[in-house]
Amino acid sequence: MTGYSSKLKRQVLLLVIFGHVNSIIDLEVINKSVPMNIRTLQRDINELSEAGFLDVSFDRVGKCYQGEVYIPETFSGIPDEKRKYYQNMARFVRIIFDMECLTYSEIDEALFQLHYYKDMYEFWIEDDKYGPEPKCEDLKIDESLSADKAYYRMFPQLGKKDFEKDCEFLRDIGYPIEYDEELDVYYKNFPEELPA
Repeated sequence: MTGYSSKLKRQVLLLVIFGHVNSIIDLEVINKSVPMNIRTLQRDINELSEAGFLDVSFDRVGKCYQGEVYIPETFSGIPDEKRKYYQNMARFVRIIFDMECLTYSEIDEALFQLHYYKDMYEFWIEDDKYGPEPKCEDLKIDESLSADKAYYRMFPQLGKKDFEKDCEFLRDIGYPIEYDEELDVYYKNFPEELPA
């Protein structure tokens, strides 16, 4: 458990739902992604709108929301006890939408190339080093894009424990940042689509 509230997890997931391009979100989509009752959903949407994270409208006929997600620059006018909560929320939304780092598909491709090279090298050794030595030239991993390094660039005031705690939070809501031992890098393995 990360120490972050279930309300924060729920509201970050709501922002992720509304953050999809040209989002028109019906209540069934929201409930599949973030199970909650309608009153809680409406309270969360109102709170996120008042805090400056959402600009939404509700279509009563279609029973759906349409809106956009924003990350407020500051939280002036927000009471101190809420400010930290919203700062955490803004950080998670920035990680999910804005953090430029390695992705699962890039890691998968790099591992394929690495294993291919290792297999070819073993064949070369078994064949008494006949022919040119295999080279691992196609392995293109920019280690500066490891998710931990990207995180520290985005949030230079935070440290390793913060990164680990935030990774646990993201994993809990279905947006994991994972580590690959062979390549010694962190990468995001976020879902590309909403469940509905």
